[in-house]
Amino acid sequence: MNGSDAPGHGSPTARRPMPKGLAAGVIVVALIGAAGWYWRPLANSAPPVGNARPLAAAKSGLKLSAEQLATVTIETVGEERFAAETTTEGKITVDEERVTPVFSQFAGRVTKIFARPGQQVKQGEPLFTLEAVDVIQSENDLMAAVSTLNKARSSLRLTQMAEKRLRDLAAANAIAMRELQQAQNDLNGAQNDVRSAEIALEAVRNRLRIMGKSDAEIANFEQTGKISTETMVTSPIDGIIIQRKVGPGQFLSTSATDPAFILGDLSKVWLVASVRESDVAQVFPGQKLEFRVVAYPDRVFHGEIALIGSSIDPSSRRIPVRANIDNAEGLLRPEMFTSVRLIGRSEGASPSVPREALIYEGDKTRVWVVNSNDRLELRQIQPGFVSGNRIQIVKGLKSGERIVTRGALFIDRAATLAGS
Repeated sequence: MNGSDAPGHGSPTARRPMPKGLAAGVIVVALIGAAGWYWRPLANSAPPVGNARPLAAAKSGLKLSAEQLATVTIETVGEERFAAETTTEGKITVDEERVTPVFSQFAGRVTKIFARPGQQVKQGEPLFTLEAVDVIQSENDLMAAVSTLNKARSSLRLTQMAEKRLRDLAAANAIAMRELQQAQNDLNGAQNDVRSAEIALEAVRNRLRIMGKSDAEIANFEQTGKISTETMVTSPIDGIIIQRKVGPGQFLSTSATDPAFILGDLSKVWLVASVRESDVAQVFPGQKLEFRVVAYPDRVFHGEIALIGSSIDPSSRRIPVRANIDNAEGLLRPEMFTSVRLIGRSEGASPSVPREALIYEGDKTRVWVVNSNDRLELRQIQPGFVSGNRIQIVKGLKSGERIVTRGALFIDRAATLAGS
C-alpha cells in the first residue's frame, strides 16, 4: 500500500444528497426555460438579448401558432352610437301632485285609529275617529231645530183649522170679510214658519252628515235624543298611507297646520337627483336616464328628466333634477337611495371594442391588432365614451379591423418577456 495515498483512494466515491435550495433552483430554471421555448415563435427570430428592446418584436408583428391562437379571442371592430354619460346619486320621493294631506275638520280628541302607514285604502274608508266638540253643539242645534219645527207644525195645524172655520162662516155671511182675511194672513205666516223650520233642520242634518253621521243615526237621534259623539274621518282618495302623524288620545284642532295623515298614489313617483355644477351643461329636459336601487341591485329602472332646478345648492354646488317614474309594480318606495346614469345626446356611429381588449400603460392605451398577414401588432388608440362593457374608439382603429379581445393582456406580457 502506498502510504502517500489519501484514505479511501481507489474505492468508489460516496454520493451526497442534493441540498433542497439547489433542487428548487433547478426546478425554477427548468420552468423558465420551458416558457421561453413555448413563446419562442412570438419573438420572430428576435435579436440577441444584448440588443433586445421591449416590444420591439411586437411592433414588427407577432405570429401565433395554432395552439396559441386557441387561447385568445379575435373579434372584428364594430360600430355603435355612444352618448355622453353623467353619473350621480338621487332618491325616490312621492309625486307631490298625487299626495293628499288629511286634516280633521273638527276639534276633538282622537279615540280610535284604523289605518297604518303603508296600508292601501279606498276612498271613504275610515282613518280615525275623534270625540268632536262640534258634534255636541250640533246635537243641541238639531234638538232645537226639531223642537222649532214641531211647534211650527202645531201652530200651522191650529191656524188651518181657524181659517177653515172662518171661511165657512164668511160663506154664510156670519162674519166680516176682514176677519177671514186676517185668518188667511195668519195661515200664510204659519206655513212660512214651517218652511223656515224645515230648512233650519235640514241644515243641521247636513252639518252632522259632514261630521260622518248617517241618516239612520240622525233619525234615531231625532226620535230618542241619543247620538254618539264620535266623528269618523275617512279617506278622501284611493291610495297608500304614506305617513301618520296622529295618535290615540291626541287633541286635534281645526287650525292645525300639520296633517293627521298623508295619503298618496305611488303608482307614479319622482326621482330627484343632484347633478354636479360641472355637469349642468349636459343635462336637458327629456333626457333619458337609468338608475338602480339598493333593494333591487340587478334591476335597471328607466325614466326621463321632467324638470331642472332653477338654482344651485350653495353648500353642495349641485342642482336638483326631477324625473317622473312609472311605479306600477310598487317596487319603489319614498326615500330609497338611487345611483343614476344620465344618458346624453348620441352622435354618429363610431368604432366600438370590448373593455377587455384595451391595454393600459401609463397614460397610453393600446390594443393588439391582427393585420392582413395574420400577425399581431400593438397599436396606440384614443378611447372615448363608455357604454356598459363597450368603449368608443375616437382614434387609432377603424370598423372592420380585427383585434384581440380575450387574452390581449396575456399576449402583451408574453411578447414583452419574449422580446427581452
